[in-house]
Amino acid sequence: MISVDAVKGKTDAKVKTIKKSLFDEVMAKDNKATFSQLSDILLMAFTFGYRLNKTCPGSGVAFVNVSSIDSDIVEEYARLVLYRHPEISSENALWQKVQEYADAGIEEIYTMTVLQNKPFNIDSLLSTDE
Repeated sequence: MISVDAVKGKTDAKVKTIKKSLFDEVMAKDNKATFSQLSDILLMAFTFGYRLNKTCPGSGVAFVNVSSIDSDIVEEYARLVLYRHPEISSENALWQKVQEYADAGIEEIYTMTVLQNKPFNIDSLLSTDE
């Protein structure tokens, strides 16, 4: 098992995605009104995927450098993922799991902001019951 401390301070990792086009479309549609960078969308997407306990497995392409993510948020990603998946034994596996939750969550954000053409509303997404 990997520890939260083992992940803190490591900035050479990359978060990957199998849904890069969805992240890009949300970023373009938002025009920095809510999300100033991809790491902001990653955080929200992860939050929704984690809350819904949904994942989208896959290897994906690199799209966010961990170095661009606030260190406190990196620590929270690690804590949350390791809470649900204590069997994770490497930094790469941890970031893979972050990706899987985020790839599930980006679908929710994409549906709201791009397909339904609504402004991003965190309350609407958090009140989703599934």
